[in-house]
Amino acid sequence: MIVDCIDCAAETWVVNAINEGIEAASGIVPICRPWVMISVNDDEDLHFRKAEFDPNDCPLDCSRPCMDISPANAILNLRAAIGAKV
Repeated sequence: MIVDCIDCAAETWVVNAINEGIEAASGIVPICRPWVMISVNDDEDLHFRKAEFDPNDCPLDCSRPCMDISPANAILNLRAAIGAKV
């Protein structure tokens, strides 16, 4: 399979992870290094969507680790939504 370009979010950690993956892959098989293309949202493009999170869907015993690592700020005001119980 030939990959010419990998499209990703314009977040440093995402680009770094992709570059690390490309390097790891090139250590396994010979590859032509693909371009890494970032996508930037202009706040009007419907193709850019934030993930949605409803804390009421979580099990009661869930520690909600996703809350602290959401790079897209999909989990905004979670503590307020669940009464600061996390």
